[in-house]
Amino acid sequence: MKADDPSDMAILSDDDYKNGRIAIYFSPECSPDCDTMVRFYGGVICDTPPREHIFVLAGDDDILDTLN
Repeated sequence: MKADDPSDMAILSDDDYKNGRIAIYFSPECSPDCDTMVRFYGGVICDTPPREHIFVLAGDDDILDTLN
């Protein structure tokens, strides 16, 4: 995340390991900056994760206020 990027850019995660992996979520504002990385790791568009199950890995904690 660059200092001059929008404050609603964030990388989120949960603590639900499945098959030794953990989900990483990118806020929509991460596009197009993170698109190459998301494609490289096989990322797909998904529904907004439940707020009570995620935390901010990088970015502004206020992003959680925009989630359901």
